[in-house]
Formats: sequence, structure tokens, C-alpha cells
Amino acid sequence: MTGLMGSPPHADVAAYILGVLDEEDSEAFEGHLLDCPSCQDELREMYALPDALDLIRGDVIGAPRATAHGAAPGARPAGSVNGAAHGSPGVIQDPRPPGCRSPRRRHAPPRAEESREEITAARARRHRAVALGVAAVLFIGVTGGVAASRLWPGIGGTTVAAPTGAPAATEFREGASPGTGVSGKVGLTPRSWGTEVAFQLSGVTGPERCSLVAVSRGGDTDVVSGWRIRPGDGFGVPGHPGPLRLTGATALATAEIARFEVRRDDGVRLLEIPVT
Repeated sequence: MTGLMGSPPHADVAAYILGVLDEEDSEAFEGHLLDCPSCQDELREMYALPDALDLIRGDVIGAPRATAHGAAPGARPAGSVNGAAHGSPGVIQDPRPPGCRSPRRRHAPPRAEESREEITAARARRHRAVALGVAAVLFIGVTGGVAASRLWPGIGGTTVAAPTGAPAATEFREGASPGTGVSGKVGLTPRSWGTEVAFQLSGVTGPERCSLVAVSRGGDTDVVSGWRIRPGDGFGVPGHPGPLRLTGATALATAEIARFEVRRDDGVRLLEIPVT
């Protein structure tokens, strides 16, 4: 990836976090982020940087300006010319007569109130810009293997107790098809709207288009998720050992689900995972 103004690969993380990339560079970085674990880790580590910088900037803007010998802002020491005290140690005096001196350029001091408003607005813009990247990192962390051990702590019909205060536990089921060589696991979390489903598959190769389908006890079906495998790619096969990991959902309540089926677009069933 060529970064901001020709920067080396992976150098756009800080620029993306600070919100200084233009739309084209942001889109390019987000595409790179999906396939770069090192940038994903760096994004997580640097996410709090903009707020820390804002705090520092706010302190500088809000602090009163230091004056020589504790004098009040705007006050001139006695015996000074254009604000420079005669004979003061360390003060370089202007040797020119007063009539030959150019008027000093005066700048209005920064208005702290407006600056703080600008800081707040900039912070909000950065948070919106980074939200998509962080969401992508979190999704990759779950589906790309970074948090696989947490996503699949148990299989074979076991139930993992939910943390304190969590509304529901996650149940895990698995299945395999000797005929197709496809195997898979699902994690089911009951929700008020249906069931949240996390699943992984092995033994699949491309080119292929497939879907995970939930089948109820009464025979009703609901597509949980779909995916495409490109020619030459695969998951859980020689050359591509990592499984395919995805998440999805179904309107069916967990207690209503009889099984899950992995189906090709042509209707061929590659795998069945029984639930009850």
C-alpha cells in the first residue's frame, strides 16, 4: 500500500486516526486495513491518541500566558522601550532609534472559547471517521482468527456460560460430511429478535457461492449468511489451512432451530449441522 504522499506501507494509521486523510486515501486505507493484521493492532493501540492530543492542546490554550517577572498581561516594565526593559539580563534591545523602528506586527491572541469549540467539533469528526475502521478491526478480530479462541471455547453440544450480567449463554454445535469433506461449527446466542449465529467452515474451495441456512422444526428456512469463494481460494484445505469464519443472524428463536445447512447456489447441500 502506498500511503499519504507516497509514505511507506502501514504509515497511514496515525493520519487515519487523526482524520487528515482525504476521502480517496481513507477508502484506500480501509481496504488495506481489512488484510493487514499489523495495521489492525496499531489502530487499536492508537485509537485514544486524538483525545489525548486534544487534552494537551486544550490545556495550552486555556493556560494564562507567562509574563516577565510576573507582570500582568499587557503591562510594560518600567523603563522599557516597545516592551523591552533597559539593562535587563538576557534581553536583546533594539539598537535603532525609536523613529527608525518598524511597527511591531500584532496578532490577536487565540480565543480559547472558539478554540475549544473547534476542538470538540474536530474530535467528533475524527470519531465518526475512525468508527468504521475500528468496527472493521473488531469484526476482523472475531472473524479473522485474532479472537478465535474466545469465539470457539467449546464445541460438541456444550454450552458456555455467559459473563455476569450478560443476557444469554452461547451454545455450540458441530457437524461434518464425509461425502463432501466439509465440516463446520456454529455458535448460537439467543436474542430477543431471534438468534445470533457465529460459524466456521473447513474443507471448502472455490469457485463457489454458498449460504448458511437455518431450518426450523417445522421445516421453515431462513438464510443466515452468504459468501463467495474465488477460484484458487479455499478454507481449511491444503494451501489454505485457516477456516472460513463469519457471523450472521436469523429471526428464528434458538429453541425453534432444528439444524443448519450449508448450501451451494445450485441447491446442493454440502453440510448439515444438527442443533436438536
